[in-house]
Amino acid sequence: MLLYVLGVCNTDNFSLLSITIDYGPFGFMDSYNPDFVPNTSDDEGRYKIGNQANVGMFNLNKLLKALNPLFSPRQKQLNYTNQHISHPTQWKSYGWNCLSP
Repeated sequence: MLLYVLGVCNTDNFSLLSITIDYGPFGFMDSYNPDFVPNTSDDEGRYKIGNQANVGMFNLNKLLKALNPLFSPRQKQLNYTNQHISHPTQWKSYGWNCLSP
């Protein structure tokens, strides 16, 4: 099995659909390794494969803050709740429930 790994997941090139919109840096893995860092300039390992879900949460938080002025009072409860939900699947479930009419 050959796995493609995106080396940068910044807020400006992050897709909610997990489709890359940035063509570099990247790498390939023969088998899953959570410590694999495809970006040679990422000395701290921020974008290592095992940390990409956390980076995704960080990016979703930034998106939520940017969209906050457009939310109704009911939807603004996401701001408070999101600070207390740490796992990506918890945020996704709660977020979609609050955004539905």
